[in-house]
Amino acid sequence: MLREQTKVLENRKETLAAMSLRDKREVLYEILGEYGYPEWIVIERNQPNADASYVLCNFRERRQTEVVIPHRWFEDPRRYNAIVELITLAIDNSPTVSQLATEKLLHLVPDPKSVFRR
Repeated sequence: MLREQTKVLENRKETLAAMSLRDKREVLYEILGEYGYPEWIVIERNQPNADASYVLCNFRERRQTEVVIPHRWFEDPRRYNAIVELITLAIDNSPTVSQLATEKLLHLVPDPKSVFRR
C-alpha cells in the first residue's frame, strides 16, 4: 500500500515537473479569460535556466506589462492564486506604450499554426 502511494506521488511530481511551455501558457490564458482579460496575449521570452518571463500585451489598447513567474509556482496548485494576483496586478497597473513598442513584440507572437498558440 505504501509503495503504491509513493509511486503515485512520484508520477504526479514527474507530470507537474514536465509541464510544458504550452501547458503554462494555457494556465495563463485560462486566468486571463476567467478574470476579464481575454484580449491580452501571452509572450514568453526565451531565457533558458531562468524563471519564465512573460510579456502580457494588449495590442488593441497598446498596453503591455512583464511578469516573472517561478517555474515551481506552476508545479504547485496552491500557488494558482498567487499567479492570478500577480497577473491581475500587473495588468491593472500596465502602462500604455507607443505603437513602435507594440510592433516590436509582433515578431514574438507565435505563428497561428504553431503548437504554442493558444
